[in-house]
Amino acid sequence: MGFDYEQFGDRVRALRKERDITQAELASVLNVESHYISRIERGLSGCSIEIIIVLSKVLGVSIDYLVVGKEYRSVKEDLERVINQLEKIRMDIV
Repeated sequence: MGFDYEQFGDRVRALRKERDITQAELASVLNVESHYISRIERGLSGCSIEIIIVLSKVLGVSIDYLVVGKEYRSVKEDLERVINQLEKIRMDIV
């Protein structure tokens, strides 16, 4: 199971378009050429961890989501969600 450059590129493209950012605008923020963004989005080029970090900030998602396509919640978030659900159930019973 290796890194899937095409899926990574698909996520970058979809997120960029959702945020109405052009390849040129994204390239400018990343200090790279537009054709490099195109190559990333088509799965033809990888990128450094530094680029991935900036991409995650600019696109408003976690590095986990960019790299593997999933958001990994912390145990604390899971516990808070369960506590909130239990509190709602308790309120319904009372």
